[in-house]
Amino acid sequence: MNDPGAPRSLRPAPAEPGGPRVDAKALLVGIQLLRTAPQDDAFWCEFVRCAALLCRAQASVCLRLDEAGWQAIADWKAVETGLSNRWPGLASNLAERLGEKGFGTVPSGPGTPVIVLGIRLPQARSAILVLEISEAERPRLNELVLRAQLIADIPSDGLPGASRRTGDALIRPAGVGLEDPAARGALLAWLDLVIQVTRHREFGSASLALVNGIAAQTGWTQVSLGWRRGPYMRMRAISHLDRFERRADHVRLIESAMEETLDHDAAVHDPGPGEAGAPVIAHARLRQGLGFAALLSMPLRGNDDVTEAVLLLAHDDIAPPPVPLEALELGLQMVMPWLAELELRDRWIGARAGHHISRLAVEAVRINHIGRKLLAICSAALMLYGIFGSWPHRIDANAELVTDSAQLLNSPFDGYMDQVLATSGDTVRQGAVLAVLDRQELLLQESEIRAEIRRFTAESEKARAAGQTADVQISIARRAQAQARLERTLYQLEQARIVAPFDGVIVEGERRELLGSPVRRGDKVFRVAKVEGLYVTLYIPEADMRFITPDSRGEISLLSQPDRNYPIQIEAVIPVAQVKPQAGNLFMVRARLLESSEAWWRPGMTGLARIDAGQQNILWLMTRRAIDALRLKLWW
Repeated sequence: MNDPGAPRSLRPAPAEPGGPRVDAKALLVGIQLLRTAPQDDAFWCEFVRCAALLCRAQASVCLRLDEAGWQAIADWKAVETGLSNRWPGLASNLAERLGEKGFGTVPSGPGTPVIVLGIRLPQARSAILVLEISEAERPRLNELVLRAQLIADIPSDGLPGASRRTGDALIRPAGVGLEDPAARGALLAWLDLVIQVTRHREFGSASLALVNGIAAQTGWTQVSLGWRRGPYMRMRAISHLDRFERRADHVRLIESAMEETLDHDAAVHDPGPGEAGAPVIAHARLRQGLGFAALLSMPLRGNDDVTEAVLLLAHDDIAPPPVPLEALELGLQMVMPWLAELELRDRWIGARAGHHISRLAVEAVRINHIGRKLLAICSAALMLYGIFGSWPHRIDANAELVTDSAQLLNSPFDGYMDQVLATSGDTVRQGAVLAVLDRQELLLQESEIRAEIRRFTAESEKARAAGQTADVQISIARRAQAQARLERTLYQLEQARIVAPFDGVIVEGERRELLGSPVRRGDKVFRVAKVEGLYVTLYIPEADMRFITPDSRGEISLLSQPDRNYPIQIEAVIPVAQVKPQAGNLFMVRARLLESSEAWWRPGMTGLARIDAGQQNILWLMTRRAIDALRLKLWW
């Protein structure tokens, strides 16, 4: 049966229907016996069993790290639940998550709705306790962690940490003796107080619950909690008082006594000197001012072993009830991390930021996590370099080689391209035939006209022989008309051959597009350019035009040979933007080449140009486009 004197929150829950029930008395007695038992195989088996029952776990295993890796010391029901197969893959990750708090959880894996909880065993070297807890227990996980931490100090590398043997005599520390139901019930009551405090989510209610619970458990008249602010103490909670005036005289007296405890950095009993033999003037002044007969103040340390708070107990009687210091100190050690976290949340955002910065500064000077700190130092150095350093500012733009010595070759008449003998990029000589239009129809016209001329000549001779002067003149006129049409046809036949006007390069006109295609009179067929007088046309985005000046210099790299750069200098800016569908507004800028042209250069070649715009801050260079976009969006 369960212990009726145990608090409800600490009573082990019954097992599944039909299964064995957990006897709370037997479990507590078994845990107490472990503190004095020799640490053999039977000890570890009993320890993992008791830990699993106390923490409502389905299975448990105790691991130790040696040269071969993580090894299982003992387990309980690990084979039945599959924990024995899962812990080798979880041990390393779980050990990393323990951190300074000494506990942590890891995902158990897909298809296993359980919580894998790890607890460091502080007195056993490189040993952890692994508990497999049902997902249904997640709302009570904080309570189960506290239970596991209560027994985590039982195993040790040498003799049991809570007992010592001298010859055959066993010397137990004071306050131990859970075989006594009253002592066991008192300890459970303290643990229940710890659980009640950790259930609060606000510092004011949690601290008030703590001082009220301590006053009820110890029977002392008043319990006060003060929190450190630099060298001073500030009252945060007084038992049985929801509100108090912080500037009241009695509050100032209590804070002075707490500051005296802070100076001693040890528990202070009054009447009597401090633990170090120093006088306790502030405590005596508090007793005289408020009429208390006995005072007990205790410094409370945080995670960094620094005193963060002071607990002060006061009683009206010169012989107050004894205080179970061991149980009280154990409970305060368990609730201090939670109270410290709540107190930090209760501060305003500036104080929280200052606290975190100071913690980071302290952590930075410690010799641990060298890799992370080196990474942080390098990141900080890069950030400072980005803020205060500068890089060359260069404007990127598309570029094209252009020449003014170019001529368009157009179609002389309507027709079809019969032959195309050159294409874009070809080097041609003056007079070379580039293309020939279809001449079949012109040749037929030539034959017809020549036939007409012969006919009109014959008619004129016949009329002259007959003495018909008028018919002779008519035939001669018709022959002259046909002769004119013949000359025009011959001219068109001559123009059907498109020839190069000078030595140069074809920069426009593709053979595959022209061959067999219909053309109309005046349609562009080829563009021929001379390879001389080359210059560069740059297409600058509108957002970068403010950095371009007439004397700016830069470099151009052509797609044909991107490994070489050629210097250029800006000559003129065409003050009219060209709208491109994807690139937006672009301004054309003319630049001249500062070096002689290469033999393989051709007009129309493209590449990338970079224009120097001076030195600029690195952070500005990396964020200027985003900042400009925000300014346009937000109008600032």
